[in-house]
Amino acid sequence: TFAAAGTGHANHEAGMDQGFDKFAGLWFPQTERLHDALMELSPDARERQPFFLWVHYFNPHAPYVGREPWIGGYARHPERLAAFAGKQPEWFRPMMPVILTNQAMQQTMVDLYDAEINYVDSFVKRLFEEVLPDGNTLVIITADHGEGFFEHGQYGHASSLFDDELRIPLIIVPPRSGAFSNAVATESVCNLDLYPTILDLTGVRCQAPVEGRSLRGLLDGRGMESRPLYAELNRAADMTSIRSDGWKLINDKVAGTDMLFDTGRDPGERANLLAARPD
Repeated sequence: TFAAAGTGHANHEAGMDQGFDKFAGLWFPQTERLHDALMELSPDARERQPFFLWVHYFNPHAPYVGREPWIGGYARHPERLAAFAGKQPEWFRPMMPVILTNQAMQQTMVDLYDAEINYVDSFVKRLFEEVLPDGNTLVIITADHGEGFFEHGQYGHASSLFDDELRIPLIIVPPRSGAFSNAVATESVCNLDLYPTILDLTGVRCQAPVEGRSLRGLLDGRGMESRPLYAELNRAADMTSIRSDGWKLINDKVAGTDMLFDTGRDPGERANLLAARPD
């Protein structure tokens, strides 16, 4: 079991290294340094199969540097890059009243974020080319949160339970021996499902009850029965939400208000239907 974690939240001091034979805990490194750590772990992974590898890329995450060659290819307002690149979220907060009314500023921040995504993507490509030994590997790519870019007046994360922050990528690439079709699943699932999915697809018997469930049914085309999905936030705000059958309810405990959205017809969560649909 191996890990390379590029975040100060997952480190030896927090106990995140337990269960790993080799754990490289790096303090918010640039992705080049994280890839170097992966290359150092790679020989052991190749020799000791089967193996488990967890990689945590900190980027894409503020501060957004604005890396070439990507940012130069699609920056809509290059004259603003120098002022916005490399700034922490705290730098932007006093400017929020101005940014919320300035489309060029908002677009510049989105362009910087997109450059970070492309930067990390280039290293994910190198992960497959240089670290993983062959195609007989179950690969799961996901994230811990999304990022808000003023869709609901917020910037960053840990501030709301809108889908800007809750919806995350989930890509599952089964081992080459798996008979699964390439498909995009539209069902809502939960990150609690990752653990039972890994056990199911690798043939490991689960030794204890778990809250999640295997996503094999979505991989082989059988589908899965829908269920309510719960989320909570107790950091910059105090909120809970539940999603079920195309509806999503958000309870803001501080404001004492509820918001109800028809996520099928209103994926941007713009129209609060609570008054119209109390049922």
